Amino acid sequence: MAVVEALQKIGNTEMLLSFLLALTTGARLQTVFTLRRSNFADEPRKNAVAYRIKVGRGTLVDTKYGKQMVILVPVWLYRKVQVYMRSPRCLSRVRGAFNNCEPANDQYLFLTRTGRPYYLAQCDALASEYRSPPRGNSVSQFIRQQLTPCLRKEGFGTDVRFHDLRATYGMNLLEASLNGRGSNLTYPAGDPEIFEILMRIRERMGHSSLATTERYLKYSRRGEYEQGVQVDYEGFLREIAGMEVL
Repeated sequence: MAVVEALQKIGNTEMLLSFLLALTTGARLQTVFTLRRSNFADEPRKNAVAYRIKVGRGTLVDTKYGKQMVILVPVWLYRKVQVYMRSPRCLSRVRGAFNNCEPANDQYLFLTRTGRPYYLAQCDALASEYRSPPRGNSVSQFIRQQLTPCLRKEGFGTDVRFHDLRATYGMNLLEASLNGRGSNLTYPAGDPEIFEILMRIRERMGHSSLATTERYLKYSRRGEYEQGVQVDYEGFLREIAGMEVL
């Protein structure tokens, strides 16, 4: 994927990992950037392919409307994040954090160079200390000032938004689940298998309405999703993101 390759060239570890988390879990910006160190503190079960992280109401991690859900982080990416958390780059940001969390593992996973969160969680007790609480503006600035110019140099003219990563995840999840059935789909005429697929995708993405999930099916039928089926999508991301975390 051009976006991940561009992120590698830029060398911003926080952006690379956060974009990969969005691409592999479908998590929204406010979820990715309110993840905490504690969410990556445990050791995955032996032979597990993904690690379950609870987000939403009752946790420190924001979701849209506080919806309770679980995101599934591939183990290879989970371990890459763990390496990052032990890196001098990450630890220097934690030491210089604007808010000293207690316990320390409740600190945001990703902090800017000045030690501030990219997105301030709804439950953050220091919200009143900010003149303008961070709401992902630094991420948008990075995309505009660094990622987009890098993609332009490689011949890609399409504008990128962080939310596009979620849509990419949804489409790849659908295409992999359909396994090449393509335009022969019969849903909503009564195909229970397609209905079950959509329900699973709805749960993974936290859609309140099935109608939102169905839009991915409509895009697939019209052929608007030109990347085609990415059967080993996570393997593809893992391969091109195979870099040391500094």
